[in-house]
Amino acid sequence: MYQNLNLLIAIGLYLSATVFLYLSIDRQAQQWRRVAIACTFAGAAIHCFAFWQQWEVPGEANVSLPSLMSLCALVVVLLVSVSVFARNNLFDASLVALPLTILVLLVEWLLPTQNITLDQASTGTTVHIISSVLAFGFLSIASVYALFSAIIDHFLRAHHLNALVRSLPPLVLLE
Repeated sequence: MYQNLNLLIAIGLYLSATVFLYLSIDRQAQQWRRVAIACTFAGAAIHCFAFWQQWEVPGEANVSLPSLMSLCALVVVLLVSVSVFARNNLFDASLVALPLTILVLLVEWLLPTQNITLDQASTGTTVHIISSVLAFGFLSIASVYALFSAIIDHFLRAHHLNALVRSLPPLVLLE
């Protein structure tokens, strides 16, 4: 029950972050971007706590499809959030990552699933799960940036620069 409440709170925080991030594009106001980053970090913390509640029993980690999709979405959100502190900021990928994370959390919250657990999971299985989730996270961010590159390239060739294209990182940086 508490996990469902935490998922709803995370959905609300991610939705708020998405709205503030879109507001920062239209108005080029940095305060909206800072609020979006804060909401994203808070949502990721609540999302992590929901996973901790779900996986706290040793050997009974839920590996159902909605649960693993949610875990992959969490990894993507954490990667783009932590990149705020790096020189090459990836937070612009949140324009795509946050709405998709909201959809994944809604699926996990709305669809009842039977828990599929790992009984006596070997170290190899655990390493495989962790590495595949991390790989999915990195590949998801790479695909979002490839999409950004295609969008910027299209609008540059058409000589039409709107507010969304101006807010994205330069094409040279994306490549």
